[in-house]
Amino acid sequence: MQARLEIRKLPSTLFAIVLSLCAAILIGAALGYALKPAVTINGTTTTRVLVVPASQVDPSLPQDSVCDIINRSQGC
Repeated sequence: MQARLEIRKLPSTLFAIVLSLCAAILIGAALGYALKPAVTINGTTTTRVLVVPASQVDPSLPQDSVCDIINRSQGC
């Protein structure tokens, strides 16, 4: 009788396919996030900025209610 040693290897083709699929998904997600278009608001009216001197602000109003923060910019 002759003994034989059988070594079962991990299927390298399957491992390579799974690894490349995960890399493609990660790269695609990173590029999609980095290259996403900026958010734009298309409107028919133009944006106007009104600057009010501090002397015209009503002192009876609390400071928090004078200006609102909308989309990380302050609007008064």
